[in-house]
Amino acid sequence: MSSNFLLVDKLIEDEAEREILRSKPTCFIIIGKPGVGKSTLARKLAKTWNCILIDDTDLLNSHISDETEQGIQTEELEFEKDMITQLVRVSENYPENANSRIMHYKDTILRPLEDYMADHNPPCLFELDGNKVPEELYESVMSRLESMAVRCPAVPVRLMPTEEAELADQMDTEELFRTLSSCRNVAPGFQWRRSRWSGNCPVALKEGRIIKGRPEFAVGFMDKFYILSSQEALQKFMKNPQCYLLPHIPHLPCKVSVIGPACSGKSTMCAMLAEHYGAVVVDVEALMGCTLGMFKKDMLDKVRQDATLAGLEKIRAKMPLEATNASGNVINEEQSEETYLAIEVTEDHPDVQAFVEEAMRKAAESPATAPRELFLEALEKHIREIEAEDVDAEHKRGWILDNIPSSRSQLITIEELHSVVKPEVLFCLKDNDGEGRTVLTRMYEQNKEEVDRAVLARLQKERKLQKTQDISERLKHTEDSKKDSQPTDSKSKLETLHEESESFDKSDEEDKTLISEEVVLPTVWENGYPDGPEMEAFSVQLKQFLADWENIEHTITCSYAILDISNKTPQGILQELIYHMEKPFKYTAMSISSADLEEEEEAIHALTQAEKRDDVNEEEEEESEEDVSFKRQLGDTKHFCPVVLKERGTLQPCLDEYAAKYRDKVYYFSSTEAQEKFLQNPEIYVSNIQLLKPPALRVFMLGVRGSGKTTHGKWLADQLGVFHIQFRERLQELILQKTQKHVSYADDSEPPEEPPEELQGLLEAQAQGQSVVSPDQEEKLSHEDTASDNPDTKEEQALTDDEEAIKAYLQDGDPLPPEILEMVLLQWWNQEPYKSTGFILEGFPQNQEEVSFIVEHRLFPDVVAVMSVEVSEVVRRLLPSRLTRWRERRDRKQEQMRLVIKLRRELRDRAITQRRAELMAERAPKKPSPLTLRPLKEQVIDHCLCVLFLA
Repeated sequence: MSSNFLLVDKLIEDEAEREILRSKPTCFIIIGKPGVGKSTLARKLAKTWNCILIDDTDLLNSHISDETEQGIQTEELEFEKDMITQLVRVSENYPENANSRIMHYKDTILRPLEDYMADHNPPCLFELDGNKVPEELYESVMSRLESMAVRCPAVPVRLMPTEEAELADQMDTEELFRTLSSCRNVAPGFQWRRSRWSGNCPVALKEGRIIKGRPEFAVGFMDKFYILSSQEALQKFMKNPQCYLLPHIPHLPCKVSVIGPACSGKSTMCAMLAEHYGAVVVDVEALMGCTLGMFKKDMLDKVRQDATLAGLEKIRAKMPLEATNASGNVINEEQSEETYLAIEVTEDHPDVQAFVEEAMRKAAESPATAPRELFLEALEKHIREIEAEDVDAEHKRGWILDNIPSSRSQLITIEELHSVVKPEVLFCLKDNDGEGRTVLTRMYEQNKEEVDRAVLARLQKERKLQKTQDISERLKHTEDSKKDSQPTDSKSKLETLHEESESFDKSDEEDKTLISEEVVLPTVWENGYPDGPEMEAFSVQLKQFLADWENIEHTITCSYAILDISNKTPQGILQELIYHMEKPFKYTAMSISSADLEEEEEAIHALTQAEKRDDVNEEEEEESEEDVSFKRQLGDTKHFCPVVLKERGTLQPCLDEYAAKYRDKVYYFSSTEAQEKFLQNPEIYVSNIQLLKPPALRVFMLGVRGSGKTTHGKWLADQLGVFHIQFRERLQELILQKTQKHVSYADDSEPPEEPPEELQGLLEAQAQGQSVVSPDQEEKLSHEDTASDNPDTKEEQALTDDEEAIKAYLQDGDPLPPEILEMVLLQWWNQEPYKSTGFILEGFPQNQEEVSFIVEHRLFPDVVAVMSVEVSEVVRRLLPSRLTRWRERRDRKQEQMRLVIKLRRELRDRAITQRRAELMAERAPKKPSPLTLRPLKEQVIDHCLCVLFLA
């Protein structure tokens, strides 16, 4: 078997349905000798297996009746009816003829059939005994088929009879769907499901039209129901439903209109949408221009024709008068008629040509306004041409209108008189950013040079006016000050005049400098465009569109959507357009309603009635009800919240407090917010394209000290290929740099070792003299003394508040602040490589606060392993290590006591020796005789010993 051929079911529902629709149905061919019962078996099998029976005789008769080429040839081979006037018995039924037929079958057909059967798949080759009765042959075939992996073809089933369909016409859509889902069910609890077509006819939709179906033409196919629109559509669907259900069906016929203010990007969106759906963009402005040109041309031709006729009549009427005035004589009627006939006036006459040219000039100067009906007729003609090109095409291209309808009256005319032009969906592009900032900015960019020129001229004019006003105010101020200060003598007057002239000269120079300065426009405007009267025309244009849209919106009868274009890219707007177009043919999610609960209760009751047993007590009934309720069809995430799984990658178990249905499957949620998110866009939380990927394994390992958490956790992590994390050791690492040692439990910490009080004094006294202790022993003893007297040789650094909290947690079990838990825990759920690999977390949680933190932040594990162990086993595991530490402390203490005794002995011996030397030094000058020396020595020794013992 090849590796790319997997004997597994398709777990994605759409793929499984698509595979079934595209798969070749199971077909049968029945061969055998004449008279063995082939036709009888074929009829029974076709009726049971929902197959189409193809009989050779019926096939030939159908060809003859349809007068096909094969039928005509077959009819020519038949005998004429007049050749046999009486037929008592068919000649083939005579024994000699039957034998000859069988022999002919063996000689001509049997050998090729044997070769064909030899090449056929052996499990799919049934050899039956033709001597058996037809019932036995049929039962043998059906028993073989039941044991094989062959699928009975699905056949559309009529759901609602005509009498009930009349009542269904009065129901609303939701009630109708519930009624259809419960019609002719296969089994209790297995109802017909809704399809993506909802209430639309799939046959009409494939033909490029949207038509609502009628209840009397509702059918069930596979596991869904479909509502057809007419008897003809029903016959087409019943004959071959697959061609109307295969992708990319259903899709909305691309009959779209996009409107919006100027510079809103509607033409760009039309082009992008047409490229996505392969549709044709109808450029309404170009079509209107072409139509207006043709209308103007026809109008000018008509003006020329009318002007020519009027000119001829005018010239002909004018010529007799001119002839009379020129001769000065009175001419009778006969002479005038002769003169009129003698002078022939044609279209080439100069006066006629001048008259026509004058009329044409006036007509060309006058504005040509074609009636609106003419534009709509041209648009309808163009759309009919597009649809005529796609009549035989499998995929209808569709069309997109650019900026039509533009007014309420135009929309009413389209809906009443030109239904061909009516779009299925209308999109309105609006700018909700302030007062249309995005559109006004685009308008400004499009007319930047013209607007900047006008703004610059206005600012320069305002500046000059301002400077003129400043000069006049300065002069006025100077005159007022001059009147107030009148100089008394001539000298002061001269000085004042001199100062005034200097100030005037200085002010004139400043004014000239300010006026000569050029006004510079900013490179980037604060709003994106200048705020002034120059943009007033564009603002009026935008406001006019908004007013027109308010009138149009109340008149729209088709589906429409308003899209905000502010701060969005064209690609983003295109995705919104596609979403709105495909939304009617997407499955919708709904909250569980009371009607759903009633249906579920009815299904449970029906199942219990079907499966009930005799003599069942109350407890067994309750258990059976629980088992039946457990059969509720849950979604892809079972009882876990799909929103939390998608957003946080965590499996959070939920109850049915918050529930919703999507594609007739039930999903549970952790909160109302998660439920609302799912209802708005359920497709991103389910496996429509690919299967949902479960998060990496996360295990909590809990238990008392000595239960084996670390040992089993490390072994399990090694087997599963995940991380093994000890929560307590991780906290130790955060403060180890400052504490310089691991913080132990408060009940597990040992009291400090206190050396004998006189040990340090003895060591100092011994250090002053010569020590008899070996260097190695002295180093060891000094280290022990130092360790025992000063356990913290290095001063512990100051701890922060968080570090103090961690130390209190490690030592006394005080709860950790949420900030520390977030810093430590969240990375294991949200960051790599822990997120994709998984982990086994040992020793967490330990208290109620930590459990609340887990629930609040949705840090749920997949497995919680609690290591339970007997107390005697814990004692057996932990006691040996503690006894070993106790023995070590005891040995150290005994060693210290031995050292004290030894030091005392050394000090005593040294003191004796020193005192003896002193006494000998004192007695040395007297030089006692040898006879008195010994008694004196004995006296000194006795005296020193007494002193030492007294001390």
